Amino acid sequence: MLVLPQWHHPPDVLTGPGGERHRIGVKGRVTSNNQLSLKQLALAGFGLSLQVVPEIEEELAAGRLVRVLPDWSLPALSVDVLMAQRRVALLATTG
Repeated sequence: MLVLPQWHHPPDVLTGPGGERHRIGVKGRVTSNNQLSLKQLALAGFGLSLQVVPEIEEELAAGRLVRVLPDWSLPALSVDVLMAQRRVALLATTG
């Protein structure tokens, strides 16, 4: 397994096709806090990785990645975004 650190996303509960939930233990071969690195390692054949489907749709369609356990899912992820305030100066032209 190619995994994110536990503090980032603990992959410990899977939901099955009938809605049943199973707690699993995952020990990673490689741990990285960079999802892109894990995707590249999976593409290179180094292991299985948990990925966000919209970010790998092209690779799935081309057969470069294969979805394993398609009827199972992980809990939804929350995403936090911090953005610096950006001030835009508007220039007015007079004719």
